[in-house]
Amino acid sequence: MSLGTPLAVMLAIIFLVPGLIMKNMLRVLARYEPTSRKVELLECLTASCFNYLIGAFFVWYLLHVWPDGLDLRRPETVPHHAGYLFLWAAIVLVLPAILGLILGVAARKLSLRNFLSRFGVSILHPAPTAWDYAFARGKAYWARVMLRNGGIVEGLFDSNSLSSSSASDRDIFLETVYELKEETNEYEEQTQSAGVWISATEIQRIEFFEIEN
Repeated sequence: MSLGTPLAVMLAIIFLVPGLIMKNMLRVLARYEPTSRKVELLECLTASCFNYLIGAFFVWYLLHVWPDGLDLRRPETVPHHAGYLFLWAAIVLVLPAILGLILGVAARKLSLRNFLSRFGVSILHPAPTAWDYAFARGKAYWARVMLRNGGIVEGLFDSNSLSSSSASDRDIFLETVYELKEETNEYEEQTQSAGVWISATEIQRIEFFEIEN
């Protein structure tokens, strides 16, 4: 086994990248408040250790069966051991993404939280605020936005809509806008509209309604 100068780079990739991938998957699927850089580094190291614990058998195999002739200082030796390096890449890159996906989905499942609560295990919801929870449920809603000036904007919040993830600027974009016609008392879609952006300073409150199929 000959590593030479790439050793430091390899160690950084092996011990930080899996945890970073897992944390980012969790951040996307179950939004939570970012921690300080020092704590986040420790979380990445912990998540990486968990990743290798799950793939312990393959890690043991890779550490004890280094192919003869593989020298990372000589790029020409790499293609001859593509399968070995691919397995390393799967453990470092693919496995943490899968684990992050599973943990992220599990964290959002109310049924899992209710099940654990029966055994006295209470899990805090990963969403840092009610705003994040409201817009991270993965469903389409009819949104009624009450403005501070007394106006009302109503429209569809779906996959092409967006809500801010910044605590300092809670703005929102609705992909489809509707207008209530006084003559018919029915909502009519604004077909020429490409959506509406509403500033955080203009929003007083937002009501969500289930969309009837």
